[in-house]
Amino acid sequence: MQINKIKVPLKNLIPRTETKEFCYDTPFNVTCEILKGAYGTVDFVQWKAYDQRRNHWDLFGYCNREMRCEIKRALLSNGIQVLQVVKATITLQVSSKTSTDNQSRLRCRVDFEGHTPLPHEVTINFVYCITAHKTDGEVNLSKFLESVIPWKEVDDVRLFDIEGIEFAYCKSKVCARNKSGPLSVLWNRTTVQSGSLFLTGIEESDSGLRMKAKTVSATSTRLYTIKVLVNSSQGRNSLTPTALPITGTANSSPGSSSSGPTGSPTKSTVGSPSKSAAASTTQCIVRAIVTIFLAVLVPVIFIWWRLRWNGP
Repeated sequence: MQINKIKVPLKNLIPRTETKEFCYDTPFNVTCEILKGAYGTVDFVQWKAYDQRRNHWDLFGYCNREMRCEIKRALLSNGIQVLQVVKATITLQVSSKTSTDNQSRLRCRVDFEGHTPLPHEVTINFVYCITAHKTDGEVNLSKFLESVIPWKEVDDVRLFDIEGIEFAYCKSKVCARNKSGPLSVLWNRTTVQSGSLFLTGIEESDSGLRMKAKTVSATSTRLYTIKVLVNSSQGRNSLTPTALPITGTANSSPGSSSSGPTGSPTKSTVGSPSKSAAASTTQCIVRAIVTIFLAVLVPVIFIWWRLRWNGP
């Protein structure tokens, strides 16, 4: 059997490193750049993740020379979930609830026929993404913080702008603006309503706006990097980009649920006339029974009538 070997250009190939940033709780793709394009012969590809506690690279994905891939380990030690491995690309997701690190290192190693194996390393920085809607004009920072911070373990939370200037703080989930020290550029854009902190005046230019939240407890402190994403077309009731589910594939069966244009579940119309189809089938059965009954009854009555007419 002839094997369809995958070829890549060996000329000028060197080990590569890069740094990327992705949101927590959102599926994302990482591509092995060495495998881009098609060209020289690949023996196999390995995907590995670095475990900093054990100082070890753990294998979690593998592709053979035909680029048939499989997941060797679906959940990595740092909480990253491996969703898919397809040729040069892996799909991953990390939960803000279970992640143990704000950063992860991944590596794809490509072995070529007659060539030194080449690694491609990707350092991933994870951030907490909050979606603000331009049509709403504001975003509830307190509500977002409650969704990602373990409040039972935290004494207070302090919020800083990208310059490191504190503009607000929260204690026992009750927030207030910081009036001491230099004023942050975000100070005038925040308001407090019933103890909840809001960022106001949302514009499209705010997409990518960053801030940091520092949690303080009796035993430790932790720093959260928060990134604002602005959705200019939808309002508060729509799904945010950081919460969008993975939609069904082209192989989804008729009648299964899918995501509609507003993000709400919709039902496929295929197969919806099931009740009328059942009623039609019942009518056909009844008609068949009546036809058979008449076909038997008429000859019987005719024979009975002849016998009675002729008599003994």
